[in-house]
Amino acid sequence: VFVLGAAPVLGLVPFMFQYMSTVADHYLYVSMIGPAIAVAAAAGWAADKARAARGATAKASSAVREGPWAVRGAFGLLIAAWGLLSADQCAVWRDDVALWRHTMAVSPDSFVAPNNLAANLGREGSRLEWAAVDAADRGRTAEADRLRARRRAMTERAAALLEQSIAIHGDYLPARQNAVANYARLGQWARAAEHTEGLLAANRRVPAYMHENFTTFHNAAGHLWVRAGRYDRAIGHFEEFLRRVPGDATTQKALAEARSRIAEARIE
Repeated sequence: VFVLGAAPVLGLVPFMFQYMSTVADHYLYVSMIGPAIAVAAAAGWAADKARAARGATAKASSAVREGPWAVRGAFGLLIAAWGLLSADQCAVWRDDVALWRHTMAVSPDSFVAPNNLAANLGREGSRLEWAAVDAADRGRTAEADRLRARRRAMTERAAALLEQSIAIHGDYLPARQNAVANYARLGQWARAAEHTEGLLAANRRVPAYMHENFTTFHNAAGHLWVRAGRYDRAIGHFEEFLRRVPGDATTQKALAEARSRIAEARIE
């Protein structure tokens, strides 16, 4: 029963979640019926043997109910211990932060955990930004500045976590996307543009079922390189975007401006 319950996710046949991990706690929910049957059978067998040792005979079903207190007590303690361990494990699932910190502790090579912790910091940062806007509207400038400083610190921590995720698995698309957003919030335009290019490259390498339409990221990369003052690198992205979306007036204008800036630099 234990093996059959887990059979679909043993890796004998590939499945989608294997991109992240072949194992997961929840795969054993059904399978744990097997150990439960085994423990019940062992308790019946032990009680039956204890009765047989005293010269008594009883069926296994009644042996569990009427068997010696020592046997029932021993199995009761064992089950109680497992219950406590289960309760302790439930604390890991208390919230997102607890879950992903635990994942990083027990699986340092997880690329999902640091990305998801960074995403949580991003959500917290957004709430701080809204609170800062509200404080500024009410004329509490000092409070707004403090809230924005806290958000920046969170964004910097998120960026560090995302670098960790990408170092483990450079083709993990969510981490690349989140890195682009976080570095843009920090005003680190070149780093955001580099991660945008990394995202586009990773999208070409991931399995076909994971491919995304990242056409707009060529346009985004172009504008990020413009903000970083690298018009030479912006041009290629604008041209690629226009190849896919011909006639986009805004991008045509941005491409012309980038070419003009390069021409001016050459003249100087």
